[in-house]
Amino acid sequence: MNISIIGAGRIGLILGACLAERGHSVLFTDRDFKKLKDISLGRVPFYEPGLKALFRKNKSRLKWVEEPQDIIASEIIFLTLSLPVKINGDFDMSGVKSWIRQIIRYTEKEKLLILKSTFPLGTNRVLQSLADKAKAPLHIVTCPEFLRQGQALSDIQNPDRIVIAGPSQKVNKKVERLYKSFSSGPVIFTSPETAEISKLAANSFLALKISFINLIANVSEGFSVDMNDLKNILGSDPRIGKPFLQPGLGFGGSCLPKDLKHLIFQGQRQKNLIGLLKEVEALNRNRVPHFFQQIKKQSQTLTHKTYAFWGLSFKANTDDIRTSPAVLLALQLLKTGAKIQIFDPLFKEEWKSLFHFSQSKKSVKVTFHNTPLSALKSAHGLIIGTDWKGFQKIPLDDIKSQLKTPFIVDGRGIFNVKELMRKGFKVYQAGGIFHEDSIYTPPV
Repeated sequence: MNISIIGAGRIGLILGACLAERGHSVLFTDRDFKKLKDISLGRVPFYEPGLKALFRKNKSRLKWVEEPQDIIASEIIFLTLSLPVKINGDFDMSGVKSWIRQIIRYTEKEKLLILKSTFPLGTNRVLQSLADKAKAPLHIVTCPEFLRQGQALSDIQNPDRIVIAGPSQKVNKKVERLYKSFSSGPVIFTSPETAEISKLAANSFLALKISFINLIANVSEGFSVDMNDLKNILGSDPRIGKPFLQPGLGFGGSCLPKDLKHLIFQGQRQKNLIGLLKEVEALNRNRVPHFFQQIKKQSQTLTHKTYAFWGLSFKANTDDIRTSPAVLLALQLLKTGAKIQIFDPLFKEEWKSLFHFSQSKKSVKVTFHNTPLSALKSAHGLIIGTDWKGFQKIPLDDIKSQLKTPFIVDGRGIFNVKELMRKGFKVYQAGGIFHEDSIYTPPV
């Protein structure tokens, strides 16, 4: 089948590669022509495990065009644009509506337009009213994506659920057949409004869970609470579950903060009580200042101190640093006079522009390193910004030998605190500062 995708971002490219893998011919378009040119040359502009290989394998079935009318030959069109968020939390729909008008203008045969992006409540109804002006039937179908960065290929091919919300049973069944050609998850048919709120609700609930465990970590500071044990105790209850119970620097990326902010906006517009969601946002906003204060407390002064930073991305297995807590903490340290030595396995040259304000000919306050150990040299402490699995495999003796001061700020809870303390480290993890005197010994 010939399928078109509007939006050559993360969702669009991952979806397109999976469709091509199952034999579909995919046509991309985007208003960012540079992005299209890079992709046409085989350059995937972001990291997702397995994606580059999938693109190379299916290159003959992946094409790119610049003009909207060139995608109209496809019977099915996916819209995967990333919607900008206004200051008040509302989504900017102007770009989407512009694309819809272009599709309407050139539509002469019946088509399906499948909405994969996260949209405000009521979007499907609004867009369908515009689509009804087309010369031929143009059916708007809402199918929200629930992809996790770092696991996106698996999430498309073997999802927990496929949500389909179209205008009729006939249209829904057609979309189901398409999905079943490249995906094996259970299908849930529902109304467009239910599908729209489902993505916002899912991400906001995950944000709530992260902020909740961070709140518990705050309450636990000063006591002999083992947060890993607590996580296992809570997570063993099937009503709670283990995922998203790791306290630390908080959530970031492009989805959770954006969707939470929009749900707050939606609630305020309808004059609903949204204090819970505001508190989730406030708790997350406080995580970086909280960690910063703990570093400052242990180091007395930060001026002329040097810290090794392992990881800048908001989570492991991605190069996405949008609203990354690690980046925010690094920037805050720099602004108070500290120097940082950064290692990230997916370092990109353009990241340097984030720190341009701290660089001068007389003083270089940020350096990027090719290995984790070289970033440690003569540092007054190690800060874990991202939970890359490889970090846990580095021998603690090697870490200690490179540091000037055996102090670790574990912002992602990747280390065993008791093991670190036995090796002579002072440690800060969410839940408290730990040193040898903090080790809890059960009474005999």
